[in-house]
Amino acid sequence: MDVERLTVDLRPRPHWQAIDLGFALLRRRLSEVLIAWWIVWTPLVLLAAGLAAFWPSLVGVWLLIPWFVRPLFERLVVHILSREVFGERVTGKEALRAWKGTWSGGMIRVLTWWRLWALGRSFLQPIWQLEGLRDEAASHRRQALSRHGAGKTAFQWGLVCVHIELVLWMSILTLFGLFTRSGSEGNPFRFVFHAMGGNTDPLSTAISAIAYGLALGVVGPFYAACGFTLYLNRRAELEAWDIELALRKLCRRIAPKVSLAKTTSPLIPLLLFTILLATSVGAAPTAPIDTCSPPSWWHNPAKNRPPTQNPVRIELRREVDSLYRADQELRGWTCEETWVAKPTTSPRDTNTNQSHSSMDWLGRIGNFLDRHANLLVWSIVLAALGLVGWIAWKYRNVVDFGLVSKPIPDPAPSPRRSPLPPGEFSHDPTDSVLALWERGSQREALGLLYRHACRHATERQARLPQGFSEGAMQRLVGEMRAQKKIPNSEADLMVLTTQTWSSAAWANQWPETEVVAELCHQWRDLAARRFHAS
Repeated sequence: MDVERLTVDLRPRPHWQAIDLGFALLRRRLSEVLIAWWIVWTPLVLLAAGLAAFWPSLVGVWLLIPWFVRPLFERLVVHILSREVFGERVTGKEALRAWKGTWSGGMIRVLTWWRLWALGRSFLQPIWQLEGLRDEAASHRRQALSRHGAGKTAFQWGLVCVHIELVLWMSILTLFGLFTRSGSEGNPFRFVFHAMGGNTDPLSTAISAIAYGLALGVVGPFYAACGFTLYLNRRAELEAWDIELALRKLCRRIAPKVSLAKTTSPLIPLLLFTILLATSVGAAPTAPIDTCSPPSWWHNPAKNRPPTQNPVRIELRREVDSLYRADQELRGWTCEETWVAKPTTSPRDTNTNQSHSSMDWLGRIGNFLDRHANLLVWSIVLAALGLVGWIAWKYRNVVDFGLVSKPIPDPAPSPRRSPLPPGEFSHDPTDSVLALWERGSQREALGLLYRHACRHATERQARLPQGFSEGAMQRLVGEMRAQKKIPNSEADLMVLTTQTWSSAAWANQWPETEVVAELCHQWRDLAARRFHAS
């Protein structure tokens, strides 16, 4: 493996921190992973829902179809992310083409007896998929990677994902029940009860299959990505990638001073060994220093000693104190950093004797939601409408609906007053534009020319709504060109004027004087042609 091409900072780190790295890695290629995942996952979920609707008595079997074959889809995620860590971008289309080639190796094991209990399979799948190991070699590799708690952490991560899938499944079923209430059966948890009670209603079974497929599809990419980064973390621990990278950087740094090209090949390992030995001797471990204070119950003999001026007694006390400080067993306490449980502010009442099953609590919550379901539904609908209305109001000036024709505003962002008197804005203001440009009022000159282009558009029966932008102006000119309302020469001139003003006003890219003069000359020719035509 070419570790110098890695685009992630791989170093030995705690297992759960390595799992958290999977979320960051997945965010970098989230769009490619989700596109490839849902393209092949959606037909499978719809197939399971269709089978559940036609044969509701076997709904348990149809629910197991997405769950059973999901390891195939997890290899799709590993294929994309394994290229990403080396800086190779894989699109969703390319990943789907290469997906079938990742099925070989370990799939019989993963889809049979491992499927029932191996919750940490995402941690071990790269052994077959990326390393290409088989049989006894793969077995030894699994044992080596699973040591030091890595296999246990992978199993716990899989158990966490199982619980998240169940919670998502029940949440989606509850949401369906909340929005499909009826007078005879209004409990929002009825789909949950149907799924757990073996109800054979076609609609309920189909909804249960869709909800379960959605839950599996949401959690699946994250489960595979975090297992893959945990695998990379164990590889970094076993193969010391961080040390290898440090040695290579050190060799590149000393290369100008020591000519390795003239050094014979047997001396290169000796040179690296000497560097490592010098580094290890210079960084010899020192005795740990206690940074915490002694406990309150500890008896400090130095506090109760009477003062003395005897040098022999002072030296004896110093030796005794150093002996007690060095030996933890003699002083009776140690200083170490550890994790402790965070105390809760509201402890549970241990005297309560009343206990209810989870189904009883679901029934009570369902009855409460049943009584207030209409209020909840209308609250969600009103909140959604309010959000849509707020977005429409906030971005009301972005979308040009072409409903109202209002006077053209001054698009210049500068709040300064224009030096032109009102009467100077004539039908052909090109002389005023050149005069302003020569006086150094470049923004006012280009703004005047842009307003002249906007007025020319309104004379051509164009409607400019309030708050229109330069981009809206160019789109409007394109529509007028397509509708044959203006000639191509006029459209090109209006677009060029708009682009010149936009680049100057918003990007601070001012044109040359010759460009402004040429624009004015073209506007004069256009005005002359219109005058002779009239």
